[in-house]
Amino acid sequence: AFSATLIYFILWNLFDKYIWKASVLRRWHHLDDFSGIWVGVGHTSFNDTRYKFKLSVQQTFTRMSCDVETVNSRSGAILMGVIRDHAMSKERRLHMAYVNGVWSDDAKWNKTWPDSHLGFCSYRLEEEKLFGDYFTNSSPQTRGTIELKRIDPCLEDKWLDLIEP
Repeated sequence: AFSATLIYFILWNLFDKYIWKASVLRRWHHLDDFSGIWVGVGHTSFNDTRYKFKLSVQQTFTRMSCDVETVNSRSGAILMGVIRDHAMSKERRLHMAYVNGVWSDDAKWNKTWPDSHLGFCSYRLEEEKLFGDYFTNSSPQTRGTIELKRIDPCLEDKWLDLIEP
């Protein structure tokens, strides 16, 4: 019984972390791999500005976490999921409800922006790019778009230099 449990545990962990990403299995379970470092530009209705944006996604078959970093703030997903718009659609989206917090000194001194707020973003995957639409409950309430591309994880520390706003 112990060896059977150990074999099951090993096989399940291999599937959960690696095997599920195989293209033949993705056609069966319809779960895209969003894991990685995504960088690009966001455009917000707040003062009609553009800003540099990094999305970090850690994903296994059973778990997912998403974190966002900009020059002035950080966000963490509190609820996320990969869904299809309808049963016949091949397009899958990463939906993410998040809490955003201001962390730079420059942003903290700007009293027109709250210290934290909630928001929702819906990303669609097209080849190796993510396109997102978001809105917040901040005051002032904002909305915007995001366009990201996946980068090599070894470039993560240089992400700000890779983006032209």
